[in-house]
Amino acid sequence: MSLRADQLQGTLLEQIIASFEKKSEGVEKLCELLNLGKDAVYRRLRGDTLLTPEEIGVLASAYGISVDNLIFRNTDSVIFTMNAISGKIVSFQGFFEDLRANIQDFGLLRDAFTYSASNEIPLFYYFFYPDLLEFKLYVWGKHIWDFGYLTNAPFRKNLVSPDIQRMGNQLMQSWLRQDCAEMWSINVFDNTLNQIEFHASMGGFEDFSDAFALCDALSSLSDHLYQMAETGKKFKPGTYPGAGSNFELYHNEMVSANNTIYLTSPAVRVVYHTFGSPNFIRSTDPRVCDFIENWIKTILQKSIQISTRAEGERQRFFQVVNRRIELTRKRLELFAESL
Repeated sequence: MSLRADQLQGTLLEQIIASFEKKSEGVEKLCELLNLGKDAVYRRLRGDTLLTPEEIGVLASAYGISVDNLIFRNTDSVIFTMNAISGKIVSFQGFFEDLRANIQDFGLLRDAFTYSASNEIPLFYYFFYPDLLEFKLYVWGKHIWDFGYLTNAPFRKNLVSPDIQRMGNQLMQSWLRQDCAEMWSINVFDNTLNQIEFHASMGGFEDFSDAFALCDALSSLSDHLYQMAETGKKFKPGTYPGAGSNFELYHNEMVSANNTIYLTSPAVRVVYHTFGSPNFIRSTDPRVCDFIENWIKTILQKSIQISTRAEGERQRFFQVVNRRIELTRKRLELFAESL
């Protein structure tokens, strides 16, 4: 079943206006995006004037709404978009701009909540420690995005420009404003630890001491995540949680998802899933959102909440994480002795 033009317009504008606390704020934004006066925008909201195809494209692009999802119903096909399809990622800045286009406004949505399931440290927590962020970008740039200048280059500090660090900090602020529930397995630190150890064994550090510094940063991150779980709040290292957004942490060894994120709010629902990590696909298709929402509910019922409660389980979880960091550090010491 497909929507008529007036139904499509009404549904599209309704979703957009609902994302604002006040209708007047939404109208002002529509005026800005469509380069129209308020009277012209209100005519479109009432349905007196139909949106042009160009106007529909502008609005759908600005708010990440799939027009196909609005038009076609009751089919077996679902719509995903992928950040790396429109053009190969050729710079760190390009990747961050993709991220910013997708999440910068999430923290401003009313009554929004984010669920995520992951076998790896969620990307946003690398933003807490610049050295960790630089190392992850180095790994992705060298091994995934195939940046030529990194082909034979070892890791070194100050690889990422201050502008990229600032962009990362802005993304982190958006993430910190978002209430969330996260489901982790005990292996959540293993991928990064393995990457550090691999590059250390292959001479992949310009200064070998940086490998130890990364382990130190992971230890600090583990301690900070423990504090977040203990307080049930998101906050930056070195700050007090105060009235920060809510942080629920669950332990589930059956979680096999590779960074699946589901954001739900009265205005919009969207699913992100890593696809050719760290690239991602996204969908606002209601059927995809319904499927993931039910999947998450099932996992949560079979998980142990280790934030704000279950202190013994929380301590055990992070003790295992810290022990794995220490084992990696000891193996690095053996590598260092052989240099």
